[in-house]
Amino acid sequence: MMNCGDDEAVSDWVVAALEELGTPSISAVESLNSLAMAENSLVAYWAVTLLGRLAPDATDSQAKLASVR
Repeated sequence: MMNCGDDEAVSDWVVAALEELGTPSISAVESLNSLAMAENSLVAYWAVTLLGRLAPDATDSQAKLASVR
């Protein structure tokens, strides 16, 4: 994950926290859209995952997500 370096314990903790995060605030959509384009695949994965949790509230993100590779 971002800034976790090679510390597997920290990385595991970050993943657990993200899994428990629940639905993000609608105000986070623009930031998550930007992070979905990150070069770091884990960052992009979690941004897309969190956008997915917003369901209909993130419909404006669909075109951007369709371009993610």
